[in-house]
Amino acid sequence: MDSRAGPDQPLREIDLHEHTSVEARSRLVGAIEALHVSSPGCSVRIITGRGLRSPEAAVLAPMVEALLNKGALRHVTRWEKAPDGGSFVVAISGRAPSTSRSKPKPTEAEERTRLNRLQLERAKRTAERDAAAEADEAAERLRLELLRKDYGVRELPAWLCAPPEALVLRRAARTRDEAE
Repeated sequence: MDSRAGPDQPLREIDLHEHTSVEARSRLVGAIEALHVSSPGCSVRIITGRGLRSPEAAVLAPMVEALLNKGALRHVTRWEKAPDGGSFVVAISGRAPSTSRSKPKPTEAEERTRLNRLQLERAKRTAERDAAAEADEAAERLRLELLRKDYGVRELPAWLCAPPEALVLRRAARTRDEAE
């Protein structure tokens, strides 16, 4: 595993120096959880020290190594002991953060495909609106024709010639859709 993080992403560190093993374990588990949420896919150096100031043997390095070997740090995917003997480099699970903040610019062919798709969708919506308008107009012509037959050759009253409210609402909705 490469312990370098790259130019855009500095290697994060969790320093456990001068903590008891209980405090260090709690801090380590919390930090790994937080990094999994905030920076999935990152690399982290866990600094334990070599235990030179411990009265007996080193405490933190063996404890961290045991946690890593047991898989107790569930978001750690890979790990290795650093050559300095006082730290570990671990990889946090998840997708590595993107080096750029914006989406990659689409190629000319992708952009042309996207524009063609948008044109086709617009043409389809327009054709559907036109077909609906034509069907409404045909229904209205038929309604008026039937009314004229019922009333004979006399002129139809204005209240009877007015289009039904549902037709008026559909026309208004189509006009609004066309404006958008």
